[in-house]
Formats: sequence, structure tokens, C-alpha cells
Amino acid sequence: MFYFRYLDSVKARGGKVIDPTLPFTLSCAEMDEDVYNLFYQGKYQDVVSLTLDVPKKSIQPAQVPPVVASLTFLGRIDEAKMVYERFQDNLSLLEATMSRFFLGVVSCRHFKFKEARRYFGENILQARDRGFPEDAPQREKIKFYLFQGVGFYRYTYGSLRPAFKWAKKSYESAFKASLLLK
Repeated sequence: MFYFRYLDSVKARGGKVIDPTLPFTLSCAEMDEDVYNLFYQGKYQDVVSLTLDVPKKSIQPAQVPPVVASLTFLGRIDEAKMVYERFQDNLSLLEATMSRFFLGVVSCRHFKFKEARRYFGENILQARDRGFPEDAPQREKIKFYLFQGVGFYRYTYGSLRPAFKWAKKSYESAFKASLLLK
């Protein structure tokens, strides 16, 4: 079912079609964009079907954040952790920050606050150690996920004033990165 919906959406855009029974014809960048688009549309099962469930297909590092997030939203938390751990050394700062953000959120939702604190803390440490990129939109996206993670942790832990402060910083970064305009 996923394949036919995907086929229709790609045809409607006038794009190339991925046939899972044939070798891939899309470039990695085109495939990554499709995975992100499906994720932002809330089609989490489609993201997993396109990346994990396709025979002889391996996930590319750029696809890890939407795959990890989709798995967490589908309740497949152990798989999400395994995907992140497998690729963590090959991820850019933005990709790693996004992945840890979603793992931290699902940890909070399952009342695993130490684990959530570790993921959100790692985002802060990595940003400090690796430094923010020069590219303004990418830098602001990293800040968005970093601030949103800390704010979410504070909120679920019951610290509402600090949560509001971090949420406001996150909103400002989202605005600067044009994340609100998509």
C-alpha cells in the first residue's frame, strides 16, 4: 500500500519513481529529500517502509534523523536507538542533534528522565565541543533542536519557568531558520 501511495505522490510531482524491486535510480540527495518530506507530512510508517523495509537498501547517514524520529513515533524505540547508535559517528552535528532530540523526547514520554537528560546533555556538549557551523540556517536549526530539547525536558520535569525560557529561545531559532514557514 505504501508503495502505491508513494508512486502516486511522486508522479503528481513529476518526479522519478523508486521501484523497490529494481536498483535505485534516484540520487542520494533526492532520496533523502523524499524521506524528509514524508516525515514532515507525518507519514512515519512510509519513512520506515522506504528506508528499513526495502530489501538490500541501507540507510544513508542523512536519512537517520527522520528514520529515528519516525521509529520513536511508531513506538519502535529500541530500533530507533539501534539506528542512531549504528550511525552516530558518521552524522553531522545537525543530524546527530536531531536524532538525539527525538530520542530524548521519547525518553521523557516514557518517564526515563536520566536517559532523556543524557541525550539532551549530549546535544549541548557536542554543540559546545564541535562548535556551531558558519551556515546561519543550519546553525539555527541546531539551536532549535537543542533549545527545544532542554525546554521539553524542563517542562516534563515540572520546571515551567525555565521551560518557557527555553521554548522562547527555540521559537526564535526556528523563526531564523525558516522552520515555521514550511
